[in-house]
Amino acid sequence: MPVGEEVPTTTAVRVLDPDTVALCDPRRGEVRLLHPGDWTSTPIAGLGAPVRVARLAEGRLAVADIGILWPSAERVGRVLQLERQAEGWATRVLLEGIGRVACAEPGDLDGDGDQDLTVCEFGHLEGGLHWLENEPPTWTLHTLARSPGWSDAWPVDLDGDGDLDLATAVSQNEETVAIWRNAQGQFTREDVFHSPLAWFGLSSITPTDLDRDGDQDLLVSNGDTMDQDFPPGSNLDALHGLTWLENDGAGHFAPHRIFDRWGTYAARSADLDGDCDLDLAIAAHQVPAHWPGQPVRPVAWLENDGNQNFTVHEVPGAPGQPVDLAIVGQDLLLGSLYLNEDPSVRRLVLLRNATAP
Repeated sequence: MPVGEEVPTTTAVRVLDPDTVALCDPRRGEVRLLHPGDWTSTPIAGLGAPVRVARLAEGRLAVADIGILWPSAERVGRVLQLERQAEGWATRVLLEGIGRVACAEPGDLDGDGDQDLTVCEFGHLEGGLHWLENEPPTWTLHTLARSPGWSDAWPVDLDGDGDLDLATAVSQNEETVAIWRNAQGQFTREDVFHSPLAWFGLSSITPTDLDRDGDQDLLVSNGDTMDQDFPPGSNLDALHGLTWLENDGAGHFAPHRIFDRWGTYAARSADLDGDCDLDLAIAAHQVPAHWPGQPVRPVAWLENDGNQNFTVHEVPGAPGQPVDLAIVGQDLLLGSLYLNEDPSVRRLVLLRNATAP
């Protein structure tokens, strides 16, 4: 999708099902649904500033509307439900009047058979971590923490007890990955990864069973340079990168550093070379003005030898300043957020895997 006269502000690219990929563009105020194969697309417009989308139920989507993309204390965040109807998509506001919302992820958090929602109120000076309990026809807000900077809250069974815990990231007043163990809808926080550096730049976490032992591990990327608060002379190539938190099956995690690169913003796993293990694709949001003179290498894939030892391969022809990616089959789909002059930046780019079997 070429830029045209617009500044690309793709914040999320997500596979909703084998036939649908969603793109969030807060500048346009739209979620765009794309269909692999012919890559036709359908825009859903008038959504404020959507930064993340997830499948809520059949024919329904959940949208995190940040309200204002850039730092602001205004209470303009919303959680939206989109419902497919004969004449298009209907929008319902599930939550509003809170700080900037960065995440809304579905899951049956109280075990009653319906889909609830996690809510990350990133905010600015204030924020919080919440979940919305689905009590038709209403939704009830439950607050787990009150602090700014919550960016990810994935409902996933981390300790193997059959209910959905939360894997969360917070990166404003602290740089921490925390899990919240679920006991019948009551959550207890445990910090599993932390950096004491304010300029650590925690950017995202992603659940995946990287070692294929039957439990959910976590991929932790750190490479957010947007605050530009790192001390002069910092070596961001040594600080930024990707950490694998290995789950022992009971929700206890061992960290393994597997990749170093400034600007590392997102990671996804898939078998990219057809050898039946999980490789990794990495997007690095490298803005030249944030760290002048450093080499720009925005996309790489990490080849797994089957024992979670990785060989780094650069991806030529990648767009500049990507912040999210999806793996479609064995190809890479990347969306970029433009912050600084870079002619390679594109709204959405598909990188074909020429070595896929």
